[in-house]
Amino acid sequence: MIRLTPWRTVLIPGLDEAGGKQIDAALISAWPSPWITDPVDPRLSVVACSGAPACHRATTAVQADAARLSTMLALRPAAGPVLHVSGCRKGCAHGQAVPLTLVGRAGRYDLVRNGKAADRPALTDMTIESLAAVLERECVS
Repeated sequence: MIRLTPWRTVLIPGLDEAGGKQIDAALISAWPSPWITDPVDPRLSVVACSGAPACHRATTAVQADAARLSTMLALRPAAGPVLHVSGCRKGCAHGQAVPLTLVGRAGRYDLVRNGKAADRPALTDMTIESLAAVLERECVS
């Protein structure tokens, strides 16, 4: 029996070590979106909304950018998310303040430090490449 927790974790009780390794290998190679099976996977430090085109309010394709930034910055899971990537100022994916929030606006991003998507940005109108350089300096691996 497979169980889903409120924290979006999947539990498969009753597997022996060999069965666990088989499931782990299958999930890591799942297409088109590999599952996270490593507790220190950098993607666990990032929260992102569905973004464009899935959400009509979003102006930016945040899912791809969030995945790119999580691996580029080698973020490590802390007590909670380090980076929130939102397609608009509503911030639906995460309503709490985080150290770094990116808010999509017309294909570019505004950066909010220690706040939520609706808060006043410290930097505005940045490309993902320019943000990556700024975030590299601010994120601790």
